[in-house]
Amino acid sequence: VYSDLQGVGVDLPAPLHKASKDKLPLTLSWHPSHRGQRFALRSQLLQGEMQLNNEGLERGVVHFGGGKAVLPSQGIAITGKVAQLDVLEWQQLFADSDNALAGSQWPTTQLALAVEELSLGGLGQVGTGDIAFTQEERAWQLQMQSERLSGELWVPNQYQPRGDRPLTAHVDKLIW
Repeated sequence: VYSDLQGVGVDLPAPLHKASKDKLPLTLSWHPSHRGQRFALRSQLLQGEMQLNNEGLERGVVHFGGGKAVLPSQGIAITGKVAQLDVLEWQQLFADSDNALAGSQWPTTQLALAVEELSLGGLGQVGTGDIAFTQEERAWQLQMQSERLSGELWVPNQYQPRGDRPLTAHVDKLIW
């Protein structure tokens, strides 16, 4: 299936945000098999593959930028290079209890991205850098290396600023 997606808006933080007036050519293919179904997605922004079994999403990959999306043996991998990413916007999206994404059962998720414009919500820009997330049972483990900030952050599930679940941070470099 092919579409230029004009007329379709995506109300997610960058890099997945898309205004309905914008075009983003996309090809989606479906490959059924005796073990389940595999979907492949290709666009200028990303490429991806998802393997589904009788119970739902088994494994998948989303790869931004050039290169090839490689389906992991298990879980979800998000890789590649993006122009911008706001860590707190994405964290709030998954922490919002009214959001369908927050209540979903996801396979183990890992993220490794190179980001040209990395930011931390209202705290501001931290420059060009690399970011890695690993999903743990009770929290997300974040590792970041950028021009202005390097270190690790442990974000508990359903974290809210000024809530009852504290963040744990280890900062190696901070230039503000």
